[in-house]
Amino acid sequence: MQNNVDIQKHMNCIQMNLAFICKSLDRDFSNLFIDSWDFYYKPDDDSFSPGKLSFKQFRKLSHESLQRQYLGMEAHEIDPKSLLSSNLIARYLEGSKALLLNISAFDCPWHRGYRKIDIDHYCLVVGLTEDGYQCTDPYLMGNRQVSLTRSQSSRGRELIFYNRLVSAAQLTIDILFLEIIKNINNKNNIFTMMEQFRRHFSELPDATRLYDYPQDIYLCGITRTIKFIADGRFQLSYLIGKLGVAHPKQNQINAIYTLLNDSGNTWNHINSLIIKVFYIPRRFEEEKLKITNYLEKVIHTEKEIYSRITECLKLASMS
Repeated sequence: MQNNVDIQKHMNCIQMNLAFICKSLDRDFSNLFIDSWDFYYKPDDDSFSPGKLSFKQFRKLSHESLQRQYLGMEAHEIDPKSLLSSNLIARYLEGSKALLLNISAFDCPWHRGYRKIDIDHYCLVVGLTEDGYQCTDPYLMGNRQVSLTRSQSSRGRELIFYNRLVSAAQLTIDILFLEIIKNINNKNNIFTMMEQFRRHFSELPDATRLYDYPQDIYLCGITRTIKFIADGRFQLSYLIGKLGVAHPKQNQINAIYTLLNDSGNTWNHINSLIIKVFYIPRRFEEEKLKITNYLEKVIHTEKEIYSRITECLKLASMS
């Protein structure tokens, strides 16, 4: 199987930072994608957008246990204010080389949302300056070092230290498929939520409810979240492509890999149409019909993915 996913284009700020920490702890960051297939939608009077859990909720519910098992890493929370006036940071950095900091974009000087909007952002703390934290942000700034003042640093929401466990469980394609089905089945029916989102979208009278931050389309919840959803499909296809090399069920795995990429591309296309309507609102009715049709298509594709993964597991149990 040829894995054609350029994974760097499909990682969010949390994952880019965790990939750095994984590398420093000699762990395989691709196992981060084990639970990337997700969708959550709950109607809200103030914002029309499929949502996602905060990283803290996400980590507590499922990611933390999977991370411990298949990455061989363990997370520990630290008070973001506690290191500002101590030399403890050197002890933490000696192991993982960096600490994961959650900060509002409103307080992050290099973020597009600086002094504009309160949304979660993550960067890495790599040291102290005279007036705060020395940071890197692989997602937005590449290898360039940046800094947060003491005031900005003290408003950090959580600071996480990772340590390397003795071993990590081996992740195989069959274990991955079991975890995927378990992840989907343990949550509220994501296909029902997708159908509800599609139906509510088709009933929108105009585009105003789509844009919770009308000054900047790329800071709106709906575009950020749909990108998150699309990227999750590419992440999972990347992991399947990696684990499925030379596997006996090559044809079935190839089909799932291709369908996940198709799904990711469809979600990206939906996002591009939502962005188009932002700039040309008079096209709303025309584009709404297209988006509704694409939502119907992607729901069908994702049900097919679920069915094919289930079938692969049945074949594995019989062999």
